[in-house]
Amino acid sequence: MIGLISMAYAVKELGKRVPSFEAMLVAVVLGTLFLTLFIRRQRRAAQPMLDLSLFTTSGFRNAVIAAVVSAAAFIGMELVFSQRLQLVLGLSPLEAALFILPLPLGSFVAGPLAGYYLPRLGNQRMLFWTLLLSSAAMLAYVFLYQAAVPLQIVSLALLGLTMGAALTAASSTIMLSVPADKAGMAASLEEVSFELGGAAGVTIAGSLLSAIYAYSAGRVIPSWLTQNPVTFESLDDALNVAGTLSPEGAAMLTAFARSAFDTGFVAVLATMTVLLLIAALLVKRSLPAAAIVTDDLA
Repeated sequence: MIGLISMAYAVKELGKRVPSFEAMLVAVVLGTLFLTLFIRRQRRAAQPMLDLSLFTTSGFRNAVIAAVVSAAAFIGMELVFSQRLQLVLGLSPLEAALFILPLPLGSFVAGPLAGYYLPRLGNQRMLFWTLLLSSAAMLAYVFLYQAAVPLQIVSLALLGLTMGAALTAASSTIMLSVPADKAGMAASLEEVSFELGGAAGVTIAGSLLSAIYAYSAGRVIPSWLTQNPVTFESLDDALNVAGTLSPEGAAMLTAFARSAFDTGFVAVLATMTVLLLIAALLVKRSLPAAAIVTDDLA
């Protein structure tokens, strides 16, 4: 726990406009130390809480990575997307929730569909294609986030569909890549993978968005418009500062700050696209040697 918290703190510190590299270095050292101690203890334990021998199987290892990355991409995208809807487009929380609805609905529909096609494609092959399609769908929304609303809804539904299928395929692959007597351990690791991915998604997306916003805002907002340092901390703070300016100044600051936020938004989605693509390529590498277990599903 200390190791994970330390690593998360280091990532969040890096996302600040003026990060403390000393604090970040201390956090990384502490995180590395405690995670190393945990791994060594688990390897020596007669009854380990985490059976690391499972990770020697490439199919299992890559499925866990895919689960973490998929959950991180899904949660991270929803985090920055909900913020953009409210802070940039000015939607209410209810309106933003309705706009996001195609994502979870697509994911909901994907579960049964993925379960239907898993026996036909094989769990590893299904995982590869769903990750690849998720990456493509995420990239598509990078180019469509300012398009007409109907087109955005279709794009979001496709993203939810592919991400939901990837999560289902990752879950199935994790469970089918281990012996029957290790099913309990695999189930625990499956749950932890999704939880860890969600936490990582919030940390990475939030930190990256903050860092890119601070950098972009510092470049696009004229110094004569405002000298208030909180303007560069977040879009929410910038909008509060805009409320103290004249109508003309407020309009200019709002436009500049929202433009900087959109730069960060695109950067987050592009990062998630790359992570999903990397996860897909890792799964593809294990395809020739992986045992595709389908008999039990038929």
